[in-house]
Amino acid sequence: MLKGEAPIQPLPIEQVQLILTTEKQDYQVVALITASVSATEPEYIAVAEGKALQELKHQAAQAGANGVIDVVREVLVGGALASTTSFGYIDDHSIGNRNILDIEDHLQREHNVVSSSQTSVSRSYTVYFRGKAVRLEK
Repeated sequence: MLKGEAPIQPLPIEQVQLILTTEKQDYQVVALITASVSATEPEYIAVAEGKALQELKHQAAQAGANGVIDVVREVLVGGALASTTSFGYIDDHSIGNRNILDIEDHLQREHNVVSSSQTSVSRSYTVYFRGKAVRLEK
């Protein structure tokens, strides 16, 4: 935990949003969170990533956060870094003026590109996500 009120009251996972940006809104960072998944075939990456994103939301909920910002995704193929994707930007202490991104939809489109370019060689894929669990002010 970085900061927060003691004791931390966990929230239901349904209250946690993965956020790219919203209208300017104050927030407090309560935890840095990470999740990773592995798959041996590209067809299973999207399913595995969905589980990893759920794990991020679960960790945020346990920290008493209702949002996850600054999500970064790194993909390793056969142990080598293949790509890094950042979702969103933060300007000072407020979130910018763009809409919430459907991260799952973006990942599905990217997965389709990876699947169409795969070779017949089976490799191991590891995907790491990290982000900041935040309490958004209402």
